[in-house]
Amino acid sequence: MSHDGGFAFVPRKVASKIKPPPKTTPTSAPAARLAAPVPSTIPEPPSAKTSCPDTDIPLLLALSLSKYRLWADPELRMDIERCTRVRANMNFFPLSYMLDPPSALSSADMSEAQIAKALRAHGADCVDLRMTIPSAEHKRKAGSYEIRPRFWVDDEKGGGEYASTKAGWDERTVYVENLPARCKTLASAYRLIVGLLPLPQDTQDYTRIQHIASPSPESDTERPKLKSFALITLKNLEDARALVDSWPWKRRKTCATEMVVDEDTKDALQFGFRACSKARWDELNAEYLAYQRELAVNEERLQAQPILSSSPTTVSAPLWLSTHDHPDRPPSFPPNCLVFVRNLDPSTNKTALRALFAEALGLGVDSAGEAIDYVDYTKGVDSCHLRLTTPIHAQALVKHFADAEGGVRAEHVTGKREEMYWEKVPEKVRAQAVKRLLGDVDGDAAQPDDGVGRERKRRKRR
Repeated sequence: MSHDGGFAFVPRKVASKIKPPPKTTPTSAPAARLAAPVPSTIPEPPSAKTSCPDTDIPLLLALSLSKYRLWADPELRMDIERCTRVRANMNFFPLSYMLDPPSALSSADMSEAQIAKALRAHGADCVDLRMTIPSAEHKRKAGSYEIRPRFWVDDEKGGGEYASTKAGWDERTVYVENLPARCKTLASAYRLIVGLLPLPQDTQDYTRIQHIASPSPESDTERPKLKSFALITLKNLEDARALVDSWPWKRRKTCATEMVVDEDTKDALQFGFRACSKARWDELNAEYLAYQRELAVNEERLQAQPILSSSPTTVSAPLWLSTHDHPDRPPSFPPNCLVFVRNLDPSTNKTALRALFAEALGLGVDSAGEAIDYVDYTKGVDSCHLRLTTPIHAQALVKHFADAEGGVRAEHVTGKREEMYWEKVPEKVRAQAVKRLLGDVDGDAAQPDDGVGRERKRRKRR
């Protein structure tokens, strides 16, 4: 799984979300970065769209042109090198290269002109900007502005400590969880993480954080969004280790006397911010996937149906024993005889549905009662539950509609869903259905409960 994009796992408790703790004044010291335990899950930030402040644009541009970003996207790196190799370009290249996903700058959802205006106002120390006439020679679509990052030059002067391999970048990557609610954008998360790092700098450092990865959008054309958790890739290995040490995954209660005055620390303590290394995150991810597979296996085991080779007319007595815990007494409902049918015509009725299902089973209307016990349908709805007399008929009906070209589809209802359905059926009707399954019903009692008999009785009373 590549961590330069999004990721699929959130190592949280498998439990319902709870509200964040009330706002209180933490008593932890900034140096210790410790606090009393707080809930590990918090509500996601509101999904309402907020406009991107102009002051965020330089940070988003820095994330889009970081050394990590160029390492992870060779195509972008080669396109930039192609422009900067031309001496007349003076190391400028088109700003438009940064406007499309998965670039962090694309999350601003602003036009090229708006971004250029914001960079002129707030990015003088970040990038040089100039207008240009678009050329058809560019491999990518070129806009009306060109840029030259200043933080690249500063890095060359100061000497960078960048990684050059995936293993090196992974060592510098930290998984963080429970970001404060105010961290709704990549830029706000950038500021918070930098504020929590040791040795804060007076001047803006555009290279200290190299990448912020949140869950991938459903398509490559969607703009990156921030959740309350993320993978943070830092420039220096020391910063990555310090962040994990200062905000451990399991924090203990401490009795500090100094008051926390740092706003970033206050918010982080209140929302239960915590961090772990990417290596530990990979372990938690593996545990989660194993747990997910175990749930899937158990679900398949519950829904597993007995393979029967007998014909629909010969139903053996042990048919229901495989799903019943007490073979010495009959079950409370006929197991494996319930089917859910969808994509029906809302203007249909029970009589028409009964004829449809009888035809699907190869039976005539007069002999439909051999297989169809009851059509549980409500007028105006496009789905219904169908009670069959035996599991074999249920399997045959599901297979028929699976192979058919029409829009009607049938699903075998088993397990907990089946139990919940039969709990709503009167006990007398359930007992009669079980007797039909076991072949212990004859005469009038064997007539299906399809509502037709009740309708005839009402007519006679009138």
